Amino acid sequence: MEEKLKQANEGKWLFWGGLYGILLLAIGSTLNYTEPYTPGPATNPVLWQLLFWAALYLPVIGLPLAAHWKVTDFGFSLSPYLALAALIVTLLCAALTNAKAGTWGSGALEAFARTGEEVFFRGFLITFFMQLFGKKRRAWLWAVIASSLLFALAHTQTFQPSFSSQNGSPQAPVLYTIVERLLNVFGTGLVLALLRVGTRSILPGAIAHSIINSNLLALPFVLVIYGLIIFWATRRGEQVSFGFGTQDG
Repeated sequence: MEEKLKQANEGKWLFWGGLYGILLLAIGSTLNYTEPYTPGPATNPVLWQLLFWAALYLPVIGLPLAAHWKVTDFGFSLSPYLALAALIVTLLCAALTNAKAGTWGSGALEAFARTGEEVFFRGFLITFFMQLFGKKRRAWLWAVIASSLLFALAHTQTFQPSFSSQNGSPQAPVLYTIVERLLNVFGTGLVLALLRVGTRSILPGAIAHSIINSNLLALPFVLVIYGLIIFWATRRGEQVSFGFGTQDG
């Protein structure tokens, strides 16, 4: 009887979590499509953008409080693997990304926004799909593919004429530009999701996402946000540190 009640409670919160995810994806996709496309780091966001970015963090706060999910399940942990991966990702992104002009303010905004996206897509959605596909073989792989597909589909600014005019080639059809962009975003999502699964952390993805969208000025703010959530997890009594021998345990 107790086991049935536990399963019913888990199913209930899985339903509400899924509903919240659908709502947030619908809102984000609509806003991405209707708002004018502006490339480059965020410098002067409007109120709805700040509220939407904040909403991306709600699952990692609300579900551990209401449904007894663990903060660490959302990709918040510390390990030697994570330190090495974070260092490599930082160096690669610093070398590959263009030196975009920016300020500490834009770095903070990009860190808040892109870390929020990692919390939602690689933290919440991967955790959600791993529970949803829990009885399937390689549930983590299904979660990686599903979250990456939704990540690509949420980039509806790709369908704006202004995006094609700024990023497409005059010789290439508009459809080619759209498909190429969505495949690139899907591939990026796959890489970030695999990093999250491999390191049990969203930190490498948050670093890559923030630096590529702005520059290295975003890095300290990503680390502060991640550190604050790690601190909250430890205050809840969760084990956040894993050694080489416990990465899969």
